[in-house]
Amino acid sequence: MERTKLIIKLLGWFLWFTLALVFVAGAAGAAMGAITGNWINGIVVMVGGGLMIVFGEIGRTMISNMRVLVSDLQRAFKKAADSIEEQAKDAKK
Repeated sequence: MERTKLIIKLLGWFLWFTLALVFVAGAAGAAMGAITGNWINGIVVMVGGGLMIVFGEIGRTMISNMRVLVSDLQRAFKKAADSIEEQAKDAKK
């Protein structure tokens, strides 16, 4: 029962961080999408790309540590947000 509560709590944090990633990717994705013609596609691509980075980092953590902690989620989402911000800066050049 205790393990189930921890898993539910971790999933809650994952959803919370995903919402934050949508906020970060929203502005950058809208700007990128406006350049290519459809701002909604830009947002979807940016959020999807960010989540792929998150899934890769979580998978790497699971393989190496055999567990996932909230700090691991924070690190993965921070890396995704940094990547999105860097892509947005590169697009402005």
